[in-house]
Amino acid sequence: MLLKLLQRQTYTCLSHRYGLYVCFVGVVVTIVSAFQFGEVSSDSQREREHKQGEWERKKQAPSGGA
Repeated sequence: MLLKLLQRQTYTCLSHRYGLYVCFVGVVVTIVSAFQFGEVSSDSQREREHKQGEWERKKQAPSGGA
C-alpha cells in the first residue's frame, strides 16, 4: 500500500512541467549529502584515532617525578 502511494506521488511529480528536474535535483542533493557525511565521518574517525594514540603514548611514557 505504501509502495503504491509512493509510486502515485512519483508519477504525479513527474507529470508536472518541472517534475523531472525536481527529482533530478533531489537525487543530486542526496548524493552530495552522502559524500559530505562520509567525509565528515572519516575525519572524525581519524581525529578519534589520533587522540587515542596520544592517550596510549602518555600512558606508556615513564613519569619523571621520582
